[in-house]
Amino acid sequence: MNYLEKNKNNFIKDLKGLIKIKSYLEDVNNYPTKELFNAVDYMISLGKEEGFRTYIEPKGYYGYIEMGQGTEMIGILGHLDVVPPGEDISKWQTPPFELNFEDGLLKGRGTQDDKGPVMLVFYLMKELKESSVKLKKRIRLIFPTDEESFWRGVEKYKSDKQEIPTFGFTPDALFPVTYSERELWEFKIIGKPSNEFTINAGAALNVVPDSAKYTNIDGTILSSEGKAAHAMEPHKGENAIIKLINRFESNNQLIKFIKKEINNETNGISLFNKLFKDDDSELTVNLATINIDDKKSEIALDLRVPNTTNSKELKKIILEKLKMYPNLTFEHYDFLQRVYISKESNLIKNLMESYEEVTGSKEKPLSSGGATYARAMKNIVAYGPYFKDTPMTEHQYNENAKWEDFIKAYDIYQNFIKKVI
Repeated sequence: MNYLEKNKNNFIKDLKGLIKIKSYLEDVNNYPTKELFNAVDYMISLGKEEGFRTYIEPKGYYGYIEMGQGTEMIGILGHLDVVPPGEDISKWQTPPFELNFEDGLLKGRGTQDDKGPVMLVFYLMKELKESSVKLKKRIRLIFPTDEESFWRGVEKYKSDKQEIPTFGFTPDALFPVTYSERELWEFKIIGKPSNEFTINAGAALNVVPDSAKYTNIDGTILSSEGKAAHAMEPHKGENAIIKLINRFESNNQLIKFIKKEINNETNGISLFNKLFKDDDSELTVNLATINIDDKKSEIALDLRVPNTTNSKELKKIILEKLKMYPNLTFEHYDFLQRVYISKESNLIKNLMESYEEVTGSKEKPLSSGGATYARAMKNIVAYGPYFKDTPMTEHQYNENAKWEDFIKAYDIYQNFIKKVI
């Protein structure tokens, strides 16, 4: 029985307090908020109680908890912001901001992404402190608050000239280790406002929208229900926008563009006239939001771009295609560089060995469409705490994390720390 199992009740109590804080952005431009500050402050308070060195950015952009000695620093980056709970709260079997532990599952918004993993690492640091093991390196658990939108928290950490880790990981993905993350590119297509109807759908660009509503000037109302999923795997969801627009006819150019160039495809084959892929992955396209009314008309798309493809090449294709739609214009929204660390590097080898020694499983490092804090700093990679058979529920109703995954991940993380400290 490892330390986490022995301290299960305390872990659940501490995580319950963190889940309770509604640290999501209703308006992405309203940042940081009091709730985001409260989430950081909560973790800092736990750190102070244990006697760790701590720091909180005064407005709530980020905080960190640190232990150990030495010039080198192992950085573990998690995030305390979450995506919204969704428009239809009735779809939650348990309240989204009340942690419930049932049937071996930790249920609530943030249990899987990323409050649960942050607390997991905190408990590993607690064990190291209580064991009085002498650390030759420092360990810093860093938790910014804007990972789900524009990464303003981690950018503030860097602009404040805070110390950059020597190496480390982010507990925000799958084992065995993610050595490569594809480019993330988000943009909008802007059209003319409409006096004929309104359509609204989508809350975040990294989520497949699960509901959409249409109302025309005659009072006709149509609605569609889909299935939420992470934008890096849009094929696992059902896009409510697509389901809705296929229920009515319109001469609106933005609607025509969606029907002809996107529709049910999540690989962009019509939008870009070919399939872009490499040995590890293929292009993914998520039609994330739509807002059409008498004041504005726009859609937003989230793309995860294979390593052998350049988003500049894709942009050229889109701009050329938009010439067929004279009332539509292109607008850049966000971009994150790809991550690539050689599978032969010491970091990847140590992480893989730590995983293999605990699980007895020989697997290959992963390439992913996810956007984790591995993109924020050099020598950081995504490393667990989940496994290939873990049901991934992040960004969805009824988000949950398997307790047995946390137990196993704890042993893997502990093994890695012992190797490198």
